[in-house]
Amino acid sequence: MKTVLITGAADGIGRALAFEFAQKGYHVIGIDFDREHSRQTENDLTTQGFSARFIQTDLSQPDFLAELLPQLPPCDVLVNNAGISAVGAFAALDWPRQQHVLDVNLRAPIQLTNAILKNTLLKPGGSLVFISSLSHYVGYPGAAAYAASKDGLAAYGRNLRIALKGKNHVLVVFPGP
Repeated sequence: MKTVLITGAADGIGRALAFEFAQKGYHVIGIDFDREHSRQTENDLTTQGFSARFIQTDLSQPDFLAELLPQLPPCDVLVNNAGISAVGAFAALDWPRQQHVLDVNLRAPIQLTNAILKNTLLKPGGSLVFISSLSHYVGYPGAAAYAASKDGLAAYGRNLRIALKGKNHVLVVFPGP
């Protein structure tokens, strides 16, 4: 059975991806901060006969990998989907809120992807998926840190595509609202 690892899998795009992959026969490993939504999504998947396991972790913490990595089996697909925003005038938002956005949306996916590759937890020919944002192409007021984080994620994915050519597939996705 193929395995997919999806960050931010308890809600929104991540939840939809979890069901889509499950319907295609994948074992779904969801990673999310939200305990209640994680339990609900895992329960919804397993009661429909799908194979799923959710792991609760806080991607904003620099040491999140210490607890997470030992729980991860080799996967066929890694979907870096988790994303948050801090909305408001850039100068009016306090730095810790903006740093939190950068940590979850940019640092954590780079850190997780690096660890997955370094520890050979992505199977040969496996795929890396980065969920960026339409904000990469069209900015909008009130989400500067979010847009910067998603632009950085897109650039990281593009560069990995070149570095991993012939070994792994790399896809960057730009969903809108």
